[in-house]
Amino acid sequence: MKLFCENKPLYKGNLHTHTKLSDGRKPPEEVIELYKSNGYSFLAITDHRKKYPKVESDDFVIIPAGEYHHQPGHTAYHIVALGLKDDVITDDTTEPQEIINRVRAAGGMPVIAHPAWSLMTPDEAMDLEGWEAVEIFNGISEGYANRGYSIEFVDAVATRGCLPLLLSSDDVHFFEHDLFQGWIVVQPDEFTSDSILEAIRAGRFYASTGPEIHQLTVEDGVISVETSEAERICFMSNVWYTATRTVRGENGAPVTSASYTPGPKDKWVRVEVVDKNGKRAFSNFIKLEKTEG
Repeated sequence: MKLFCENKPLYKGNLHTHTKLSDGRKPPEEVIELYKSNGYSFLAITDHRKKYPKVESDDFVIIPAGEYHHQPGHTAYHIVALGLKDDVITDDTTEPQEIINRVRAAGGMPVIAHPAWSLMTPDEAMDLEGWEAVEIFNGISEGYANRGYSIEFVDAVATRGCLPLLLSSDDVHFFEHDLFQGWIVVQPDEFTSDSILEAIRAGRFYASTGPEIHQLTVEDGVISVETSEAERICFMSNVWYTATRTVRGENGAPVTSASYTPGPKDKWVRVEVVDKNGKRAFSNFIKLEKTEG
């Protein structure tokens, strides 16, 4: 299995974006042009309780989307809805499970946004049914609250048997410390909203705050990855400690490839790439079928 086909293009996009239609500081037209002029190929505008329509052209795609929330006090439940076909109606009283149900009924893909910022526990997430992805990184949560990375959260839900898709997003509002901070790189069959979403659901993408994953291969029980220059490449799993988990270059040199042979207790593996500036890239979970214990 290879993550990417060598003869198909890759596209960079942000899946969590706010504009003046809710609590963002720029109008949609300006936001679209800002991302378009900075190397992005697609965008999901996710204003609060507002569905933004699908827009497609030869060089830029807007995925129809919105964001819906419930904030009882102890935990903030924010659900990003990607690929909406119909409007979703909620208010402050709509419970998180009902939000997810309505998003799915409207043809959308429910994403748990910024769980670290939200102080959501793994058990709270596992009590919800039907969500498909989670933000392992959220730009505004990092830039303004120092809780952008939800790494421990995603590993905790994975040890409980849930292997969600892993996204990295800006969640831009202020267009300062929350801009161009997190994105995904995806390989769809066609450059359309539906095809991009299909590729996301199939896991043909990686999430990043900086480094690149050029290729990821699973062959004969070995997981191999090729990346941009990194300080270390890590193979995270449900096992607490593995001596071969982290690969570094010799004598401080950068590393651009690494391999890992899962052990008998590994039930899943995900690849995490860390560059010299502490920026990270994330593969999705790789479920291992033949394991013991």
